[in-house]
Amino acid sequence: MYQAIHYNENGAMADRLSYLQRHDIVYCRPALRPYDGLPVGTGDSGGLLYQSAYGLEMTVNHADALDYAPDGPMSAWAWEAEEHQTVPVSCGHLSIRASMPIFDWVYLERFEQRLMLAAAEITGRAETPFSTAAWKVYAPQDPGVLAVEFTIRCDEPVELDILMDKWPSPHFIHHYEQILHTHNERINTVKTHAHDDRILVTQDLGRCKTALAATCQGSAEIVNSHAARFRFPRQTEHAFTLYVAARAEETDDAARNAMLALDSITDAHSIREKHRARWRTFWNQSFIHLQENDYLENLYYIHLYQLGCSSLGRNPLTFAGLWGWFRDSRNWGHFYHWNHQQTYWGLHAAGHSELLANYLDYRFRMLPHAKEDAKRLFGVDGAFYSDISNLNGCNAIEPDTVRNLSVGLQIALDFYRHVRYTMDTAFLKEKALPVMTACADLYLNLMQEREGKLYLRGGSTPLESYWNLALTLPDQVLLRSVLRALMDVSEAYTLGLPVEHYRDVLEHLPPLPTETVSHNGEELEIFSAGVSWDGRTVPYAGGEYPLSPFPATLFSPVWPGEWIGLGKESEREFAVMRNTAR
Repeated sequence: MYQAIHYNENGAMADRLSYLQRHDIVYCRPALRPYDGLPVGTGDSGGLLYQSAYGLEMTVNHADALDYAPDGPMSAWAWEAEEHQTVPVSCGHLSIRASMPIFDWVYLERFEQRLMLAAAEITGRAETPFSTAAWKVYAPQDPGVLAVEFTIRCDEPVELDILMDKWPSPHFIHHYEQILHTHNERINTVKTHAHDDRILVTQDLGRCKTALAATCQGSAEIVNSHAARFRFPRQTEHAFTLYVAARAEETDDAARNAMLALDSITDAHSIREKHRARWRTFWNQSFIHLQENDYLENLYYIHLYQLGCSSLGRNPLTFAGLWGWFRDSRNWGHFYHWNHQQTYWGLHAAGHSELLANYLDYRFRMLPHAKEDAKRLFGVDGAFYSDISNLNGCNAIEPDTVRNLSVGLQIALDFYRHVRYTMDTAFLKEKALPVMTACADLYLNLMQEREGKLYLRGGSTPLESYWNLALTLPDQVLLRSVLRALMDVSEAYTLGLPVEHYRDVLEHLPPLPTETVSHNGEELEIFSAGVSWDGRTVPYAGGEYPLSPFPATLFSPVWPGEWIGLGKESEREFAVMRNTAR
């Protein structure tokens, strides 16, 4: 596989799919803990494949399966809101189980399971003194199903069951400090169905309906109100292909659409070939080769694979994405700007703008709420995006973080980068421009003049910090970048924006705050996190958490501010940034 990269006088030549083998994940023993399972997904549904002693297991999730709370401003940390928030939920659990311990480590003579990145397939083989099992799992986007090919040969006849169930549970968002003893959470929302070669498990959460449907060659039967199964009689060999379709809708169509997906399966070979073709195209868009840095390559390829499996639903990914494994437990189940934004930062550079389309759409859908909150909280027109929001698109308004104003500017730059990458004029006018101008307007309408310079009325906090300052470095560089971006698109697309006003604001912003420090016997001018209300510059590492600058504050001129880059190498600000990094 290491011969996949060759060089000639023109540079590197690559057999890209062969090269990816070096980044396959290979297990030489079963993943007996669910969170060690391997990810597989269609783009909007999937889960982690792991082993129990007796078979294969997976909790199946869908990006749009949500237990909604009412719309309106939310409280992320209040006790009275616990177990009443909008939270992703599972569609159900899948278990393929033999009547002997085919994966118990006590008996395993050989075991290998491989996540093949190039084909987006999981293959495995296990041998014990009494059984040989082999499996292949993949998730074709068209028709949106999970496919499991499974064979087993045993020394004596064994029964085989495929069980599919859904048992709702509490969400445990703040599992470390705010656990309510709620033992009947949504228990009565589930129904099961079995007919011929189909089983179906549905859940009605009111605003959202979920369905998990499966077809196989076994005999289908209802187990109870929450479970159905396929049963295979006692025999020495079993071989089957199981197809599972997960759907989540805000209408009553989830069950019908899941069944239609199964109906569309007529040619397994064709489905698999289309699946492989999709991933060939996927990897051809994003190939990299980093000499002598396998570790970064691993991170890059695994990250892209996981997003390719999971970032094509209507909603962006919260913590754990589709990889939740313990019923409906969703620790930290909200959408956290500071924690989730970096999931999407590198996707344009990797050639996969489609994988952040749902994130941008989510932020656009939030815009009406963000405008309402700007008016309600600050009394001005504009858009306020909080650090924490839910998948209703409603902000969490927390007293300590309500002055984290720069979230909106960072989101505005995400939209701008997407426009630069796609050159999509319709997206610019319909979505990017409304978000960018509204986020800028919040700042412009909060400006007040002091000694000929413009400052934010009431101050702001440096990124995720709770420390309110008269002036912060991140807000200053991000506002500069967004105004510059608006000026750029106005000129490029003849939009007629108030460019002269933006230019006037830029000319009257105070200088970026700096300080001088001693470093290895040398006096260096570096950036400061900001200026306190008494007019003093915040010293490096000043304050005590949480009344201290967020650690990334001093790098904000480079990212996410994009104010200082290689194009400014000859300017003073570049030298200050270089000193800051040192």
